[in-house]
Amino acid sequence: MKKYNLDEKLFVVAYFFTRCCVYDGGFDVSPPKILGVATWSEAYKIFFSLSDSNIFYSAYVSEMDSLRFEFGKIIEKSENRVRGKNSNSLQEIFWIWKDRSDEDLLNFVLDLKKLAERRQSLKSFDLAGNESIESIESIPIPDLFGRAGSQLSC
Repeated sequence: MKKYNLDEKLFVVAYFFTRCCVYDGGFDVSPPKILGVATWSEAYKIFFSLSDSNIFYSAYVSEMDSLRFEFGKIIEKSENRVRGKNSNSLQEIFWIWKDRSDEDLLNFVLDLKKLAERRQSLKSFDLAGNESIESIESIPIPDLFGRAGSQLSC
């Protein structure tokens, strides 16, 4: 299994992309409509500020693409499977969210979107022109297990 350099919260975003994207002919052709963007690049940009500040955007995009692909395989193979003792982190994200409602998943991802927007607004530049992030630790991060809710198609 590939080692990813992204936070597990971005794994949930990738799972959301896979579970709720627009499919055509079995292919995930565009991001979930609820995000209000038309391309995967635009969708990835929304959450980029949640990634490690040392990762290049191109590496982040590559990892998010890989995560979407991996989640597609996990979802496809999960039909009649039970949770294993030796699940990796992607499988754990899947098992955590598999039976949760679309609304729960959507609420969690929208909370992350707000966090990403807030982080982006806190970015500033020092006198040398270097980008820095101020007071990130003060921003509350949503619980990985999300909130309870009812059914809603994303």
